[in-house]
Amino acid sequence: MSQETSRWLNEFILVGNCANRPKAWHDNPELRERLGLPSNHFEGPIPYKTVKERLFPWTPMSVPTANLVPCERKDANFFLPQDLSLGGEDFKQGQPVKIVVVPDMQGVVRSDNHLELGHHSDEYRIHNYERWLMQLQANVIGDTLTILGAGLLRNGAQAFVQVALPETSHDETTGAEFWPYIMGSTSLDGSIPTTFSGQTLYVVCDNTRNAALHQAESSGRIYKARHTSKSLDYNRIKDVRQALRIIHQTNDAMMDELHELASIPVTTQQWVKVMNEIFPMPDAKDPETTKRKMSIAENKREVLNHTYHRDPMSAQWRGTALGVVQALNTYETHYRTVKGNRVERNLDKAIRGQFGEVDQKSVIALAKVLDRPELVAAKS
Repeated sequence: MSQETSRWLNEFILVGNCANRPKAWHDNPELRERLGLPSNHFEGPIPYKTVKERLFPWTPMSVPTANLVPCERKDANFFLPQDLSLGGEDFKQGQPVKIVVVPDMQGVVRSDNHLELGHHSDEYRIHNYERWLMQLQANVIGDTLTILGAGLLRNGAQAFVQVALPETSHDETTGAEFWPYIMGSTSLDGSIPTTFSGQTLYVVCDNTRNAALHQAESSGRIYKARHTSKSLDYNRIKDVRQALRIIHQTNDAMMDELHELASIPVTTQQWVKVMNEIFPMPDAKDPETTKRKMSIAENKREVLNHTYHRDPMSAQWRGTALGVVQALNTYETHYRTVKGNRVERNLDKAIRGQFGEVDQKSVIALAKVLDRPELVAAKS
C-alpha cells in the first residue's frame, strides 16, 4: 500500500460504531499523528456534521469543456502556463493556443481544487453528495438510524454513506450478530448510478453480506437513480425517500436466511464438491495446464478449505450451508489475492453490491451439490 493511498484512507474513510465492531484494516494512528490528521474511527455513530465537514465541504461544479488547439500567436486567445507532454507531442510553456469549446459536453470539477472528476454529455445531471447521500437519508437518520460509515474514493469521484440501525441484530438460533444498513452511494465520473441498497455487516469480522437466497425478492432492497434530468424531479426524490425503508426488509431477510442456511447440514464430502464447483481443478491431462496454473488452483482451495474449517470468522458454522456461504465471503473479503489495494477493492465491491454476487455463487454451488434447487428459486 502506498503512503499516499494510506493517507487517503485514514483521512477520507470514516468508520463508526467501533465500540461494537473491529477497526478497519487501514487504521493507522501513527500515520495520522505524524500528518496531524484527526482520527477517522468513532466509538459511536459518526455525527452528521462531521461527515459534512470532513468529506463534503466542497461541491461538484458543471463547467464547459474545451480543447486547447496550437495555433499562430495572432490567432491565440490563451497561452500554456506550463510545459506539457501529451501523446508523444511536447508543448512548451507560453505555447499560443486557441480555446475551442466542445458543444454538448460538460466537465465535473471540485469547487475547492478544480480537479476534474468526470466528463459527460450535457444530459448528465450531478447528484450532489450532501443532498443525495446525507439530506435524503436524514429523514430516517433521526432517532432511529445512525451513520455507520462514510467515505470518498477516486479523489472524490465516488462517495458512500452507510446508514444503520442504532443497535446490532442478534440471532439467537445461529449466534450471529450483524448490522443491517443502507449503502447509499453515487459517483461523479459515471462509474455507478446513485444507489441505495440493503446490506449487512457481520460484527465478528466486518464482512459485508447480502441475503443471497431467492434473489428475486431482493428487488425491494435496492433503488437506483441514474444521472438524468428527471432524476432531480421532486417525485423521483420522493421515491428515494420511500426506498430508504429497505433497511427493515434487509434485517428480516437476513434473519430468515441465517435460519434456513444454518438448518441445512453439509458433510465433508459435500464441502469438497462445493469447492470443486467454486474452484475446479484444471485438467492435468490438458497440455495447456501448466504447473503454475495447478499451483494457483491448489493454493486457492487450500486457503478456502482452511477458512471453512479453521478461521473463526466462519468455522463456528462449519458443517452447515451457512458455514459454506460465510467461508467464501470471508475468503473474498480477506484472503483472495488482489491487485492494488484490498481496502479500496472491498469498498468498491460493497458500493456496487458485488458481495451479493459472491454470496449467490456459494448458494448456487450448494443448490447443485445438495440437489436443493429451491435455494436459488424465487419464492412466489
